[in-house]
Order: sequence, then C-alpha cells, then structure tokens
Amino acid sequence: MARQAMICPNEGLAGNENDKMAAYDYDIYLFDLDGTLLNTLDDLAFATNHALRTHGLPERTTDEVRMFVGNGVRKLIERAVGTHWGHACGDVKHVGVDVEDAGENINEVDIESVLTTFREYYAAHSMDLTRPYDGIMETLQELKRRGKRIAVVSNKFYDATKSICQHYFADLVDVAIGEREPEIRKKPAPDMVLEALRMLMGSAAGERGQSNS
Repeated sequence: MARQAMICPNEGLAGNENDKMAAYDYDIYLFDLDGTLLNTLDDLAFATNHALRTHGLPERTTDEVRMFVGNGVRKLIERAVGTHWGHACGDVKHVGVDVEDAGENINEVDIESVLTTFREYYAAHSMDLTRPYDGIMETLQELKRRGKRIAVVSNKFYDATKSICQHYFADLVDVAIGEREPEIRKKPAPDMVLEALRMLMGSAAGERGQSNS
C-alpha cells in the first residue's frame, strides 16, 4: 500500500526526478511554492523595492530580499523596512527606522501602508519574471500521470498563491493554500498542511463515492 503523504520543503528538486520518485510511493505530495516549485525572487524584490520607494525608504538588494522571505509578506516588509536583521521582526504596526539615505527624515513607518502598497503592486506583477525551476513541470506531470494528488502550501498571501498556481500549473495542482490568518495560521504552524490534507482526502473520498455509485 502506498504511504499517505510526502511534504516537500523549500529545498528545490534538482537531480534525476525519475530516480527520486522511484524511491518514494505516496498518494499525496505537498510542496512549498517560493524557492521550491517557482523562482519568485525577482518579482518579490521588485515589489518590495516599489513599496519602499513609494514610502520614501531606501531600497534593498535582491540578496537582501532573499534573506527576508519565507515567513509571509508581513515579515518580508518588516524586515525590509528595518535597518538590520531582527530590528523589525516583531508583529508590530509601526517600526522605527534610522537610515541616513532614506530621502526623508523618517522616524516611524506605518508597516500597514507599506504592506498595502506591496500587495497592490505584487498582485499586478507577480508573474512578470517568475518561472518554474528546471524539471518542475516534468516532475508534476509525472506525478499526475501516476495518479498522485498534489497540493501547494505557501506562506505567500492567499490570493497570490491561488492565481500563481493556476497560471503556472493549472490542473497539475489540486489544492493551493496561502496565508489566510487568523482562520488558518501560516507555517510553521500545522494548519495549512492539515487543511490541504483535509481537502485532498475529502476530494478523493468523494471521487471514490461517485465511482462506486
């Protein structure tokens, strides 16, 4: 009997995918999105710098943005606004900024405003430069050919996760879940994974019911 599920974290999927899949036999596969299935870094960096620039803040390098991602867009923006790593990592509304090159004498930044600007820009530009990593499409196609169920579980905000998965993967991904707090807490809380499993297993049960009727 096949094992129930495999969770594929943010590690990429390089190498011989057929050999890797031969070592596993799961019914369900859960993938992270950013940095695993898709290279989203450039679009995230452009959106981050658009938001910072709009609010008179200094821009960040792509390498800096790479270090800021992974815990949802709020953390990304808090870290980008802060003057150093850890300065703006708390879940706060306002963050003090002390940067000589800010362009304005900014002592306090409204994180919500910067976050809103980021979301609006990213919603319109999330697929400008984003591309699947080499081998990803073939891997997903092979999993579907074998009858596997696939979910994407991402700390990216919900609407962006859904639209990006639909654009790049269409019917290759059965369920896509993004950040939707407070209803479903983002990773590392287990809520997203449990919700994805609930949806996938419920769908499978429904299909078995239809085939047996």
